[in-house]
Amino acid sequence: MNTGQPAQDRTRVSLWPATHTPDRRPRRSTGRHLACQTAPVNIEGTVDVGGFKTWYGIVGEREEPGRLPLLVVHGGPGLPHDYLEPLTALAAGRRVFFYDQIGCGKSDRPPPGYAWSLRLLADQVAGTRRALGLEGPILLYGQSFGGFLALEHVLGGGAVAGLVLANTAASMPMASERLMALRGGDSSEEAEQAFMRRHFFGGDGTPPEPVARAFASFGAECYAAIWGSGVTPSGPLADWDVSDRLQDLHAPTLVFNGRDDQLAPDCGQEIHRGISGSEFHVFEHSAHLPFFTEPEEHRRLVGDFLARAERTWSNRSSAAV
Repeated sequence: MNTGQPAQDRTRVSLWPATHTPDRRPRRSTGRHLACQTAPVNIEGTVDVGGFKTWYGIVGEREEPGRLPLLVVHGGPGLPHDYLEPLTALAAGRRVFFYDQIGCGKSDRPPPGYAWSLRLLADQVAGTRRALGLEGPILLYGQSFGGFLALEHVLGGGAVAGLVLANTAASMPMASERLMALRGGDSSEEAEQAFMRRHFFGGDGTPPEPVARAFASFGAECYAAIWGSGVTPSGPLADWDVSDRLQDLHAPTLVFNGRDDQLAPDCGQEIHRGISGSEFHVFEHSAHLPFFTEPEEHRRLVGDFLARAERTWSNRSSAAV
């Protein structure tokens, strides 16, 4: 297993809302957004992926015996890694790798008119993984649109020892139906804000500071090119559907949604039914960001799953020797 650091300069340092533009001033979480245990990034830098500089950050120093690195794929399209900051709590005996997809956050932004595609961002998962020296066994966590990319990566031959599919779906047509049902027929700004509070942010409806920070460097051009406009996609995502290929996935897999998730639990249940031996969970007091609204439960659920996946990988590796 290659667990070396990426061969690049390194510096040590201490969703999908179609029309929503939150207040981008940092705000303290209140109400049901609970305090989350986070850890500082140990290393950050950039790697070249497809001719663009891709920002990465690493939490944790190394893998303890039996542990594997975790690669995190953020959503959007175009919502950078910042909102997934609570996942740093999973760096217990392992490194957690974050990166910003091109077009958002701290990564390069292609020129206007760039030929965006879902395939491009899925290929960036594999390219970033190679550039970071993660070609050996890893754990993969894809959230929301990042779950789409994680599914594409694994279905395309990307080997993983464990897969977490968080607040995501395997069929955009199905997800669009659920989104429309949740929204009803009201497309007013007031209805949009109410939808975001209940089905995206959850809790008291206030964006936690890392979420507001992510929106401040949102990749609008990437979003518009891949999602399109409106409350359901009109771009390349509109017909995206891998639900008939889920039976080809054999890695240990955890799937979860929030009870009030904009990607309703039905979407996660479809994935769970399609992947033999997968685990499914609903966060009863959450929407699309359960790592903020139920951080302890999220850390326990995901941490326990990752540990089981690591043991399974270790046992299989020992048996193969």
